[in-house]
Formats: sequence, C-alpha cells, structure tokens
Amino acid sequence: MNSEFRDIQFMTAEELREQITSKKIPFSPDLEAKIKDATEFDVIAVDVSINSPAQIMDVEVMKNGDIVPFLIERMKREGINQEQINDAFKL
Repeated sequence: MNSEFRDIQFMTAEELREQITSKKIPFSPDLEAKIKDATEFDVIAVDVSINSPAQIMDVEVMKNGDIVPFLIERMKREGINQEQINDAFKL
C-alpha cells in the first residue's frame, strides 16, 4: 500500500528558502514564482509531502501574515460546515 503523508507548515519566504537550500528539497520554478514577491511580513503556507524524500507540493503566500482566509478555505475543502467554522473563529 502506497500512502502519502502530507503536512502544512507556515513560514516566511526566507525560512522556506533556507529549508530548500539546507535540506536540498526540490522546489519547482512554478513554486518559486509564487513566492518571489513575498516580503518579511508575509506568511507562506507550505504543503509538504513528508514521505521519503520530502517534497514541497504547493505554496500559498498570505499577505501580511493573514492566515485566517487560508484556514477557512482549507476547512471548507476538508468538509467542515460553515457553523463549525464560525464557532472555530467566533465569526
């Protein structure tokens, strides 16, 4: 059975570039283009396959560190209903 294990990690563009360089994680030009304009105030959600070898599957830049919209969209994709989302964020 071939299972894929994934994780979402939050970091700055500088931290992400450091991880890519130090751990020699493959990072496609498409993904590099997504983070090229990220500033030190932005948070990047990094979707990582933690199978061996680790691989970055996707990245999303959240301007000025605003992760709430990202988390809400992620919760909706996971099938969490609007009432549960409202409760989680006290909306």
